[in-house]
Amino acid sequence: MLYLAAAITVIVSYLLGSVNFAVIFTKAFNKVDVRDFGSGNAGSTNVFRVSGVAAGVCTFVFDGLKGFLAVYVTKLIFTKLYTLIPTELFNPVYAMFLAGLLCMLGHCFPVFFQFRGGKPPRSSGPVARGSAPVARTASAYRQALAVSRRGS
Repeated sequence: MLYLAAAITVIVSYLLGSVNFAVIFTKAFNKVDVRDFGSGNAGSTNVFRVSGVAAGVCTFVFDGLKGFLAVYVTKLIFTKLYTLIPTELFNPVYAMFLAGLLCMLGHCFPVFFQFRGGKPPRSSGPVARGSAPVARTASAYRQALAVSRRGS
């Protein structure tokens, strides 16, 4: 049962990461593929340039939520399983990091969009905040510093 839960978690985390909200929101708002314009990257910054503020904010929020959601749901599942069968191999911490890693890989190489995805920083911050409480502050500081240095 634990192996099945681990396999399902890995697959679902990758597939959740593969949902490319940059492509979805630019097609919904402007009927264009964001990867064909601007920098060619499927990220929220390029969505801001190509489709405007509304699509950019939606992309920013939903890309972050998918990383957090993958880790948080894994945490809930494996904490319950770990209390039933305490095996070090299925420690919730290991499962959360694996789910976060697969979500970031899905974000970078999405199966639904010909393996052309975004860059991992937007999904890695919420993954760190969802999996390691100590990393929450450092991750938030890193993202705030990156935004402040960018100048916009």
